[in-house]
Amino acid sequence: MGYVRMILSISWTESRRSYIYNLFVNLTVVLVFIPAMHHKMVFFPESRAICKYVARKHKPDLLREGNLKESAMVDVWLEVEANQYTAALNPILYQCLVSPMFGGTTDQKVVEENLEKLKKVLEVYEARLAKHKYLAGDFLSLADLNHVSVTLCLLATPHASLFDPYPHVKAWWDGLMARPSVQKVAALMKPSA
Repeated sequence: MGYVRMILSISWTESRRSYIYNLFVNLTVVLVFIPAMHHKMVFFPESRAICKYVARKHKPDLLREGNLKESAMVDVWLEVEANQYTAALNPILYQCLVSPMFGGTTDQKVVEENLEKLKKVLEVYEARLAKHKYLAGDFLSLADLNHVSVTLCLLATPHASLFDPYPHVKAWWDGLMARPSVQKVAALMKPSA
């Protein structure tokens, strides 16, 4: 599938309804990059919606939609990734990577609070992955792959060893990283020299 990459500037004074606005509530004008896709008269302004759309179109087995139970498990773990894992990880990434890029300092209290939240999530993952090879079951799904980009960012922080105390989580992650498609994404995410 081919794609065209476009950069669109969004002024918060023009579009205050954007869900990202809440992250930057004290700023009047912010330019951000929002993943979006336009295909056959349908516009998707959210990365998870884009992922599901592309999976349904090109790799429907990643959603297991032919099996109600497996599909429900994929949905459950997609929600856990979005609302627990990434929700705890995003403030860590902001404090460790984004804030210093713009001359800010890392708020260690925010980092520590969210590391504790993330460790609780990882305990749940560890228990799940002790019983199954992947989060939704013994099959690779979008629920697993949705962790890749944000976890690759974690590896660029001082907390890259966070998975070490969780052997099943670490094995799951190492297995994902061994996949050629994930290696390709990792290579694309490396900053240029």
